[in-house]
Amino acid sequence: MVGAKPSFSDLDVVLTFLLMGSSKSRIALTKQVGVGEGAMRSILDALKEKALIVSTNQGHEYSAKGADLRAQIHAAMSGPLRVYTQFFPESAQVAIVLKGAGELSWHARDCAIANGAQAALVLSMKDRLYAAGLDDDFSNLAGQTQAKKGDAVIVAVAKEPVVATKAALASSIHSSQKLSHMNRRNSQIDNCM
Repeated sequence: MVGAKPSFSDLDVVLTFLLMGSSKSRIALTKQVGVGEGAMRSILDALKEKALIVSTNQGHEYSAKGADLRAQIHAAMSGPLRVYTQFFPESAQVAIVLKGAGELSWHARDCAIANGAQAALVLSMKDRLYAAGLDDDFSNLAGQTQAKKGDAVIVAVAKEPVVATKAALASSIHSSQKLSHMNRRNSQIDNCM
């Protein structure tokens, strides 16, 4: 009997790739990405087919091509990072720093919401971390993210950390010209437009 086709999104593939870091097992990745084992096997197979990862006895790790792509992504962003703000104390909060992105439009917030976030903050770093139109103090968040002058910070808020992570990631890919190559036509990320 043939089972159902594994279901996963482009965001699941991108998140899996970003979480690889050190060698990780399929089971650990399955939990962190929030997909089933069949979907994770399919995601890993797709990444292997593109020669971005290799399998080892300890799990999966970047190939030379994958390490190069990860370095390019890291040059454009840092995160996803679990953070805490006083604004949403009962929810999971995940930030992504877009290096040198400057000030982002409200579309970044709407994209995070369209991808499952209950709320989102879109911040910019000049002399301090700020949100347009707000006088709130985000210095604690500036320290947690280590944002630098000229960076943008997207914080997605959701009940579940994996939902906040995917929402922040979708918003980041949509908002950053440096990451736009990761946005395939008709993907979940296109829902932000």
